[in-house]
Amino acid sequence: MAILREIKSRISTVESTLKITSAMSIISSSKLHKAQIALSNTARYEKNLREILLSTYIHSHEKEDNIPQSDNASVVHPLCIKRDVSHLTLVVVSSNTTLCGAFNSNAEKLTVKTVKEFREKNINKIRVIAIGKSAPKHLRKDLEGVEIETLPERVADKPSGKDIKDLASRLCAMYEAGETDHIEFIYNHFTSTLVQNTIREVYLPVKLFEYGYSDNLDEYILEPGMKEIREKILRMLMRAKISLILADSRTAEHAARTVAMQMATENAKRLLQELTLQYNKGRQQAITNELLDLMGGYYSV
Repeated sequence: MAILREIKSRISTVESTLKITSAMSIISSSKLHKAQIALSNTARYEKNLREILLSTYIHSHEKEDNIPQSDNASVVHPLCIKRDVSHLTLVVVSSNTTLCGAFNSNAEKLTVKTVKEFREKNINKIRVIAIGKSAPKHLRKDLEGVEIETLPERVADKPSGKDIKDLASRLCAMYEAGETDHIEFIYNHFTSTLVQNTIREVYLPVKLFEYGYSDNLDEYILEPGMKEIREKILRMLMRAKISLILADSRTAEHAARTVAMQMATENAKRLLQELTLQYNKGRQQAITNELLDLMGGYYSV
């Protein structure tokens, strides 16, 4: 009977867990839908800004063949100029909460791998800026001698326009002042609900001319001037890029959590079936033993 009571207690625990995982799966699925809409809108905004910016370069040259192919062309903004790397900055995006499968560990592993690759190139001046409170806990153990800075937790979940503007301005200022020569973001990219790829994306220098464009500026009179417009759009693009990366990471997080909770729910259901079957077998065995004891007592009288 003690064994049956133990099994019954486990059944009660699994049932409680099942309710929690099922509810979390539904909530994450709802958040995923909203995050996908936000990601789509942010991606369109960033794409349009990039096309407008590139069009300003096309507009200032009569032929497309005159577009500078080198990042070091004189007409290119300083943020687009590639330099030899001696100072590296990595911005790692993770989540504030867990229960999202390998979402955070994948970002942490890629960060460690990236640092190792740059160290093999004799680049040891490395700084890590962590977004989300999950990554810093492990990176401080795995990355000795690397400066790790943590941004406020709200930046990972609900960043304000000021948060994004401050981060973009700071990264751009660091690059322009020579405090860093190369900036990369490491984050989870949303491919589909079932697939989230951890990727590295170069933030600075801006690789402007590898993207397509639509040249429609001939229809407009540009004021106050091409240089001022280009500067303004580039700063807006830098903020939009961070917004896009954070939106992409949040969408991937909700997708990972949805799948993780669905799998946990299925596992709980399977375990509940096994425990119920085990409990019923034990209960039947106990009843059979009691009947045998009664029959044995009856015939012995």
